[in-house]
Amino acid sequence: MSGANAVLEDTVGTALLYVESRPESLEVYVDGVLAGRSPLGPIEHAARSVRVRVLPPDPRLFGLGRDAMDVTLVKGGSSHLFFDLRPSVMIETEPTGAIATVTGRAAGDSLLGATPISVPPGIIEDGSVRFSAPAHADTVISGALLVEDETGAAHVELRRVVWASPGPTPKAPILKKGWIQWTMVGVGTILSVSAIPLHQKADDYYEQYLASSRVEEIPNLYDQTLKYDRLAGGALVVGQTLLVSGIVMLLLGQKF
Repeated sequence: MSGANAVLEDTVGTALLYVESRPESLEVYVDGVLAGRSPLGPIEHAARSVRVRVLPPDPRLFGLGRDAMDVTLVKGGSSHLFFDLRPSVMIETEPTGAIATVTGRAAGDSLLGATPISVPPGIIEDGSVRFSAPAHADTVISGALLVEDETGAAHVELRRVVWASPGPTPKAPILKKGWIQWTMVGVGTILSVSAIPLHQKADDYYEQYLASSRVEEIPNLYDQTLKYDRLAGGALVVGQTLLVSGIVMLLLGQKF
C-alpha cells in the first residue's frame, strides 16, 4: 500500500464487506478489482462509496438479475450484499390461467399472477406456491421444488373437482334475481381489472426498494410494496370470486 493510500485509510477509517451470491463461486469485483469468489468476507476496505460486481464464468448460463450494486461503506460498520443471478423459473399449469400465490413466508402471502408466469427463484424458494383455478382443487407446491429443476421450467397439474349433483335445497330468493347476478359480474370485473395497476404499483415500489441504499427510506418502500401487493391480491381474489359466481348463477338460472 502506498503512503498516500495509507493516509487516506487513516483519515476515513475502514469497514467490513460481505458478499453472497446464488449460485456461489462467482468472481467478486470491488471498484473493478478482483477481491475473490463468493461467498466472500469479511474483507476490510476503506470506508467510502464503492461499486461491487459479481461475474459468472459463463453469463449465458445465468439469469438477468442485477450483477452490480453501489454501496456506501461506513467507518466501523459492515455491509452485506446478496446477488441472485439464477434464471427465472417459468411456471406452467394445467389448466392454463391458474392464479399463483406465494404462501408460508414471514412477509405474508403475495400474489404472483396467472400462469404461465416467469418468477425469480429468490421470491418462491423459501415458501410455497398455491395454485387456484375454477373447478379445480387448490394445489400447494414447495417453492424449493419448483426452483430445483435445472431447465428453469416447472409444470403443475391441478386436480379437477367433480361436484356431485345435490338434491333440491331452498335458496335465498334474492340470489335468483337477475340484477343481483349482473351486479356481481360487473363488480367482479371491475375488481379484477383494478388488480392490474395495484400489482404494477407494488412492482414499482419493489424496484425502488431493491435499488435504494438509504436506510431511512427502505422500511417505507418495503411497507408500500407489501400494502399494494396485498391490495392487488385481495382485489383479484374477491373480483374473481364475484365474477365466476355471477356467471355461474346466470347460466344455471332458477336451478341455482
